Amino acid sequence: MVEEWRNYNGVNMLKKYYDNQKKYGFTFQVLTYLSYLLFFFFTYFETVYLLSICHHQALIIFYFI
Repeated sequence: MVEEWRNYNGVNMLKKYYDNQKKYGFTFQVLTYLSYLLFFFFTYFETVYLLSICHHQALIIFYFI
């Protein structure tokens, strides 16, 4: 995630934040919040999807046993 903040559309937002915290503080907070939110969102749905596939495969296996 930190790499995203270092190269956000070609702009180093992490450096801009530390150079001028008053100006870029809110922007950086929103950027970090959204990146964490997207990370957990995609991780959650990927996990749910994989678990549903495993559950479906287990039902098929138990059917033929």
